[in-house]
Amino acid sequence: MDDEPDQVTKDLVDRVKAALDEERFQDALEICREAEEQQIAHPRLVAAESVALGELKRLDEAREVLERGVELCPGDATIHYNLSVVYFSSKRRAEARSEAAIALQLLYGPPAWGVDAEQVAVMASGTLMLLRRYREATEYLEHETARFPDNEKLRYHLGQVYAARARWLKARRVAASLDGERKSSVEKETIASLLTFLITCAVIGALFVWSFFSMAALVVFAALVAGMLVFSVLYRLATRPKPSGQSPPRP
Repeated sequence: MDDEPDQVTKDLVDRVKAALDEERFQDALEICREAEEQQIAHPRLVAAESVALGELKRLDEAREVLERGVELCPGDATIHYNLSVVYFSSKRRAEARSEAAIALQLLYGPPAWGVDAEQVAVMASGTLMLLRRYREATEYLEHETARFPDNEKLRYHLGQVYAARARWLKARRVAASLDGERKSSVEKETIASLLTFLITCAVIGALFVWSFFSMAALVVFAALVAGMLVFSVLYRLATRPKPSGQSPPRP
């Protein structure tokens, strides 16, 4: 566990957390600037600054802050996790997965100062999703949402995982417990997943019926199915992350 900071740093961290909780993102940035003027550098302040910049849609600045933070605090899981989210939002998927893997590995260790069990659960579930380890993410989130039933971020992650795994009814139930953009996001992902499944079934069904009327159509149908299967296998092999052999942390 990280050493506790001095009282001045603690006060700054408490103030910036309060600003973020109250969605006063510009105030949070000003507190971080105040810390820089006092030459105070701490992982919690770096992470808070990146969150504020992200909420203000200043992703390039958030990325720069986090990339400097990684150099300053290479062993801090929160900074790596936040950087993975920023990379993902910037369509830099390979880098996002790389940072997510680092964050997840660090989360297996003792929690850093100022990071509670709920924050660890949110980050661990988020990294599993970025790494496409949906089965592990499902089991982990079902456990953690029972442990922290009032944490909306965890329920939001669970709804996303259910939608990704075609568990549409469960995803809809989770969406009903959410508010605002998170509810809308899970509902849209659920509908998209269901439509993709229905369209795929319709196309395959149409080709199957058509194949009865022509040997050439049957050959085309068989070739398409074989091609889809080969592509699916190759894609899964190419994108499958290396298993860590560990379970997500449950502090």
